[in-house]
Amino acid sequence: LASSAASDVYKRQSYYLWERLSGRDFSVEDAARLLTERYDVTPQRARLDAEAWIRRLETCGIVER
Repeated sequence: LASSAASDVYKRQSYYLWERLSGRDFSVEDAARLLTERYDVTPQRARLDAEAWIRRLETCGIVER
């Protein structure tokens, strides 16, 4: 159940970031800032999550650094 809840949070965060950042250039800092503004996360956690999200997009061929 905890894994499922974490997966749901990741999906919501991913969708939120994609809605706000798709179609333009963005940085890890941009994504982290959005996460800290929207969710109750520390700047450090937001940066880690943003980096992981961008790596996932790169792996899927959706974005390039």
